[in-house]
Amino acid sequence: MNSKVRWVVLSGLLIGALCISGLALAAEDKKAPKKDPAVAKEAKQTNAASVNGVGITEAEVQKETDRFTRQASAAGQQVSPEQMKELRKEVLDSLVSREVVYQESQRRGLKVDEKEVDDKIGDLKKGFPSESEYQAVLQRMNVTEAELRKQVSRQLAMKKLIDQAIVPDVTIADAEVKKYYDEHPEDFKMPEQVRASHILKKADAKASDSDKAKAKKELTDLQQRLKKGEDFAELAKQSSDCPSAPRGGDLGFFPRGQMVPAFEEKAFGLKPGELSDIVETQFGYHLIKVTDKKAPGTLSFEESKDKIAQFLKQEKTTDQVSKFIEGLKTKADIKISAQ
Repeated sequence: MNSKVRWVVLSGLLIGALCISGLALAAEDKKAPKKDPAVAKEAKQTNAASVNGVGITEAEVQKETDRFTRQASAAGQQVSPEQMKELRKEVLDSLVSREVVYQESQRRGLKVDEKEVDDKIGDLKKGFPSESEYQAVLQRMNVTEAELRKQVSRQLAMKKLIDQAIVPDVTIADAEVKKYYDEHPEDFKMPEQVRASHILKKADAKASDSDKAKAKKELTDLQQRLKKGEDFAELAKQSSDCPSAPRGGDLGFFPRGQMVPAFEEKAFGLKPGELSDIVETQFGYHLIKVTDKKAPGTLSFEESKDKIAQFLKQEKTTDQVSKFIEGLKTKADIKISAQ
C-alpha cells in the first residue's frame, strides 16, 4: 500500500475525519459543477467493487476522486488523465479498505451509541460560523443529516476497532526517541515566534463601505474599553468574530509566514503585553495583543521527546494498520468490476 492510499485510510480510520474534511472543502467549493442527474443515477446504481457481497458504488468512488482533484486544483495543480486513472484506483482501494475494517468492527460487535455521534457532529459544527452555513454545506453536498450521521457512526466504529486491535500493542522505546532526535537535528531548529491574541470584527473584501465602517466602529469602541482597563480575553470571548473567541482570542505561537502580512508585521513589531492599533486585513479589522515571544533556537531533547514519541507511534501505527488491513483483505471476498 503506497503513501497516498495509507493517508486516505488513516484519515478515515484513525482520525475519523474524511466526512469532516469533505464538508470543509465543500464550504469553499461553492461553484462545483453540477452532474447530469441521469449519469449520477447510473453511477449510484453501478458497483465498482464488492466486499463480502456489500457493494461500493461508482458514485462513491467518483465522490472521493472529485474531492482529491478539487484539492489539487485549489493548490494550482492539474491532474492528467494518467494520474486520474491511478488516483481512481487508489481511491477505490481505500474504499475497499474502509469497508473490510468496518465489517470487521461489526463482526467483533463494536457499537457506537447516539451520544458519540452527537458529540462528533457537534465538533464538526464548531468548524462553521453558523448553523445555517453548516446546513448550506450539507445541501451543496447533497448529503442529509441522517446520511452524515451514518457516515460518522461507521467511522467511529472503525476507529474503535483500530484503538482496540492495534494501538495498545504499539510501543516506542526511549532509545528510539533519542535516536530520532540525534539523527534529525534540522527538525528541532525553531525560528522566531510570537504568541498573540486578537479581536476580529469581520468585514471581507465583498463587504459594503457601510458594513466596513460599522465593523471598524465596533472595534474602535472595544479599543476604548480596553484602554479603560477591561480584560482583553473577556472582550474577545464576548465580541470577536474569530473561531479563537472561546479561547480569549489566543492564536498560540506562530512563526513568520503563517499569518497574513499586515497582521504578522504588526504582531512581530509588538512587545509582550503591548496592544496594537486597529489593523486591517482581508478578513476585517483586528486588535492584536502579544502575550509572549520566543527567540530563534533549537529545542532541547526534553522539550521534544513527547512529540517525537507521538510522531513515531503514529508512524508505527500507520504501518501496523496497513498490515492489519491487508490481512483482512486476504480473508475477504473482494470483487473489483472491470473498467
